[in-house]
Formats: sequence, C-alpha cells, structure tokens
Amino acid sequence: MGPDRVAGGERGRVRGLPLVLVSLLVVGVAAAGVAIDRDGGGPKAGPGDAFYSLPKNLPVAAAGTIIRSAGVPAPAGAAGTKVLYHSRALDGRDIAVSGVIYTPTGAAP
Repeated sequence: MGPDRVAGGERGRVRGLPLVLVSLLVVGVAAAGVAIDRDGGGPKAGPGDAFYSLPKNLPVAAAGTIIRSAGVPAPAGAAGTKVLYHSRALDGRDIAVSGVIYTPTGAAP
C-alpha cells in the first residue's frame, strides 16, 4: 500500500478522523468545565470575569438550563461559544458550571 492510500482502498481520506477529533473535543470540554457554587464553596470569578458572576437571586433550574452564553475566539473553520449553565453537585444542590464548545463551521465530510 502506497503512502497516499489508507486501509480499505480509499485515497487521501481518513474516515475516522472527524470522530476522533470530536471525541477529543468532548473530553477536553468536560475536563475544562468549572463549577461555580452559589453558596460560596466553589471558585470565585475574578475582576473582569463578569460572565462567570452569578446574580444573587438566580433561581434553581433544571440541569442543563443555560444561564448565559457568549462567543469566544476559535481556530479557523470553527465557531466557539462559552456557556454557563445549571447542573447538580454530588449532593444534589443546584450549581452553575461552565464550559467551552467548538463547532465546525463547514459542511460535514
């Protein structure tokens, strides 16, 4: 098999690569997520991090409910969004968590 061929006989195409990249992205986002405890036990937002500051009267909501989102810089061919959303602590308390999502801007292969 020549250097420009892949298993299965197709030339110049690696079918599993997009799946691998998306999987790595999901793992990276999960690892980068930050919990913000409304009771003061979690990390504190620093000055200039207003995106991560919670209002004092934030009502409890279903896990996954978006509190806010904003665009972030992304590599070429992708769009980036940071999100702050409701989740649950191990003891069941409502907490806010954050993450960054990168999505491709082009057509699917």
